[in-house]
Amino acid sequence: MARRCSAQTKAGKRCSRSSVDGERVCVAHLPRKARESKGFGGPQPGSGRPRKPRVVEALREEVERRSAWIVARYVELAGSDDDAVSLRALESLLDRVYGKPRQVTEVAGAGGGPLQVEELLDRKALAKLDGLVDQIAARREG
Repeated sequence: MARRCSAQTKAGKRCSRSSVDGERVCVAHLPRKARESKGFGGPQPGSGRPRKPRVVEALREEVERRSAWIVARYVELAGSDDDAVSLRALESLLDRVYGKPRQVTEVAGAGGGPLQVEELLDRKALAKLDGLVDQIAARREG
């Protein structure tokens, strides 16, 4: 006769399942490694809804399939002004599938030095702002 699990449920009641052979608890109450070794929990092979491919993945497969043609056409169009639209379309396709190359923008001040930051508020405006902050604080306290 199978022994009953000695663990408690989340509701605080004794578990009603049978214990695993050689254990005092059922499969659900075993430590994680032991559960996984018995095939309990987590996604099971073949379970769930089939994954739907993303548009970018489908485009990437098509680009890979036609890579020789795309490269040949790209090289052919690169030297021609007449086919500038086709060339931009190919570049757009490659950017969409593989992502645009990283573009770095460096910001520097005069002569390559640090940027100079100007104060946007003059001293009178700052003093007025400090007075308003003090008034708001006094209202909250009072």
